[in-house]
Amino acid sequence: MTDQTTSARGNEPATSRLQEVKIRMYRQGLGDCFLLTFARPIGPYYMVIDCGVFTGTNEMKKRLTAVTQDIKITTDNHIHRLVITHEHYDHLSGFIHAYDLWKDIKIDEVWCSWVEKPGDQDGVALKQGITKRLDNLRRAMRAFPATTTELKGQKNKVKYLLDFHGDDTTDMGVASGPRSVRAALEWLKTRQNAAISYREPGEPPTQLPGTKARIFVLGPPRNETLLGRMNSTGAAGEVYGLGTRAQLSDSFVAALNPGSADIGERDIVNQCFPFDSYYRIDVEQVEQSEHASFFKRYYGSPTGSSQSGKEAWRRIDHDWLLAADQFALNLDNVVNNTSLAMAIELTETGKVLLFPGDAQVGNWQSWEEIKWELKMRDGSTRKVTGPDLLARTVFYKVGHHGSHNATLRNRGLEIMAANQDLVAMIPVDEAVVKDKGWQMPFGPILDKLKEKTEGRVLVAFAGHPPDSSVSSARREEFKQALSPENDLYIEYTLHG
Repeated sequence: MTDQTTSARGNEPATSRLQEVKIRMYRQGLGDCFLLTFARPIGPYYMVIDCGVFTGTNEMKKRLTAVTQDIKITTDNHIHRLVITHEHYDHLSGFIHAYDLWKDIKIDEVWCSWVEKPGDQDGVALKQGITKRLDNLRRAMRAFPATTTELKGQKNKVKYLLDFHGDDTTDMGVASGPRSVRAALEWLKTRQNAAISYREPGEPPTQLPGTKARIFVLGPPRNETLLGRMNSTGAAGEVYGLGTRAQLSDSFVAALNPGSADIGERDIVNQCFPFDSYYRIDVEQVEQSEHASFFKRYYGSPTGSSQSGKEAWRRIDHDWLLAADQFALNLDNVVNNTSLAMAIELTETGKVLLFPGDAQVGNWQSWEEIKWELKMRDGSTRKVTGPDLLARTVFYKVGHHGSHNATLRNRGLEIMAANQDLVAMIPVDEAVVKDKGWQMPFGPILDKLKEKTEGRVLVAFAGHPPDSSVSSARREEFKQALSPENDLYIEYTLHG
């Protein structure tokens, strides 16, 4: 039997509301937290994607507690699916600072990518590599000289990027529960009465029970080359505005630990010096040599506060730290590229919602080769591809707060749905990123988004978008799809 009662939207049959999805973007700061509500006959189906905010956000605990409390009330304390895209503080810290609320919320299933799967050889190796480089970056922070100011700006850049990972050694004032990003992720993966699933790109689509929606998993890729491609290769039309950036070798990591027992790393360190060891004097030998007074006079002491004296400018002991911020950025991008990327299809209309996490260039590029052969009710098959899903995208959660390498150009945004349908949300606090010196959202990407959407770009802390050049009827239609503006969230209702 078909329910022909009328909906709150006039004379439209209530059955059409089953194609609706409400997308709520929380305004907790620089970080991701989305609540998706899918209509179904037996009651709403709730999905949460990430919950976090950048380290050091003002009133961080208060903000994350307010967000979690709203999720708890809206979902009646029951989330059907929690999706964790990747291991970064601005996506996971809610489970640290609002742990006392999250521990009591019923969660049916937790989704992570294959990278997090215990015993997965590729995932384990990748996580070990990330951990090693993260530890070495923390060692680099301790290596910055405390008595000089020349590298202060460089040190701050490294610190800001390390903040995305959280600090495993610092008590962040958390009374109970996990105290680090890694611990929060492990707690979610082992929650009692919550099934844990590790998703693979190209796996069969997952139907959301009772809804008219299903999920296609796009990334992260298993291909090691694509997984390691965080920035543009320089190819025309690949990204917006910026070209390729050089990738650092393992020499920086090795230089942090020259006394390592790893023979291979010691070989790399030796190759990094401008002169062969025969022509070098190690720092430890300087003060013991007969020429100690010469070195102290013209270069300052290799130890102690005299390094900051008037001759300290001659020394290059810490010049290698100039590469630290680029290395930290590369590590940050590696983790971003492990993002669980999803396309959510509304099956009645074929419209797609794209949630790429913070996927970088290689993750996006991998979607081009993904395809599905789906059986139809009449026995025929239908081919679905990554580009096909992008072409039907009518809602885009903009990757990595709108950064330059998290939205592909010709093979990404340019092929998304025509401007009469596309809406974009950017979870970014522009005041925070300006203070850090980051370009988020990146100007050329924001300009293209405004063009593609006819101004329907919802930036977390910019309020609802101003009227554009579209007709008044179109503006009113969009306005009706938005919830009344408030400080906690922006919500858009997509009518499938």
